[in-house]
Amino acid sequence: MRERDAGRARALVQVQRRRAAPPDREDAQGGDFSVADDEGGEVEIADGTRRRGPAGGHPGLNRVELRGKLIELGALRYTPAGVPAVEFSLRHESERDEAGAKRRINAEIAGIAFEAQARLLARASLNTEIKLHGFLAAKSRRSKKLVLHVTNVEFIEGD
Repeated sequence: MRERDAGRARALVQVQRRRAAPPDREDAQGGDFSVADDEGGEVEIADGTRRRGPAGGHPGLNRVELRGKLIELGALRYTPAGVPAVEFSLRHESERDEAGAKRRINAEIAGIAFEAQARLLARASLNTEIKLHGFLAAKSRRSKKLVLHVTNVEFIEGD
């Protein structure tokens, strides 16, 4: 195969990684990196290259802290890359002040946890009170439904 056709030939072969790409990225193509590749700290990155959020907002802010009861819990499964994952549903009930009046909140949200958080949640029983930290993301590329991606789990005792 000619060297100039190497990139085209690789595009036809589907590759599934079992681990993260090597840090030196020697097998990567192109310069489409989300993080600047500057190990020596020699290149200055201008603030203007960062994505900006809505006017007056915090760029990229997507943080959730939610407390509730575990009402559905799927079985611990593994992604094709071997990462443990568990899907669940959480019921949240609270009371908040809104426009000078009390508002009762009753909501359910779907969530997913990976790695250590998935292992912790998989051992929990239904109706367990938990506090979750995470972020919201679309369920899939084709779905606009929001799902809570968990980054930290706290089990609440004595309530």
